[in-house]
Amino acid sequence: MPGGMQEIKRRIKSVESTKKITKAMELVATSKLRKTRNQLEQSKPYYTNVAQTVAEILANCKGNNDSIYLVENKDIERSIYCYCFKSRTMWWI
Repeated sequence: MPGGMQEIKRRIKSVESTKKITKAMELVATSKLRKTRNQLEQSKPYYTNVAQTVAEILANCKGNNDSIYLVENKDIERSIYCYCFKSRTMWWI
C-alpha cells in the first residue's frame, strides 16, 4: 500500500481544515443571530406604538365606515402584512 500513510495524513489535514471553516461559519452565524435579536428587541417599542396607534384609529372609525379599507369583508380570506423598513432592515407586523 504505497502512499497509504501520506493519504491518511492528507485526509486528516483536510478534515481539520474543514473543522476550522465550519467553526468560523458558526461564529459568523452566532454573531448575526445576536445582532438580529438585538434589533428585534429594539424594534419592540416601535411595534407596540404602531399597533396601539392603528388600534386607536380603528376604534375611532367604528361608526364611520365610508372607506372601503375599513369595511369588513368576510368573503375574502387574506392576511395583510405591513412592512416597515429602517436602516436596511425589514420588520414585519
